[in-house]
Amino acid sequence: EDVGLVSALQILLTDLRQTTGIRITFDAPSALPDLPAATASTAYRVAAEALTNVVRHSRATLCTVRVAHGGGMLHVEVADNGSGFDTSMSTGMGLRNMLDRAGTANGMSTVSSSPDSGTTVVLDVPL
Repeated sequence: EDVGLVSALQILLTDLRQTTGIRITFDAPSALPDLPAATASTAYRVAAEALTNVVRHSRATLCTVRVAHGGGMLHVEVADNGSGFDTSMSTGMGLRNMLDRAGTANGMSTVSSSPDSGTTVVLDVPL
């Protein structure tokens, strides 16, 4: 909360780049509108959980994190080129936590994946 969402994500990504073999790219505007603390926290925590899943489960070599805003929404996306999974078969706590966090911020989170096709987590939260 002290450094803002983009800076907090940059710090997290720097740490992950140094400790994993995954190439991580980051696409974000230089400035975001002032975000309510709850919105910034939700976005950070959903992105962090998605990145944790990339590191632990995906066997990815590339991950892209995108942050954007427009139309009264904050959009965060974490996509990897990993092994993917059948989303109908997954009941992991991390996935449920992302969905729950999004809901508490009046937002929506989706997870798209299938075996051998990577995974994309999207969060859209009203500003």
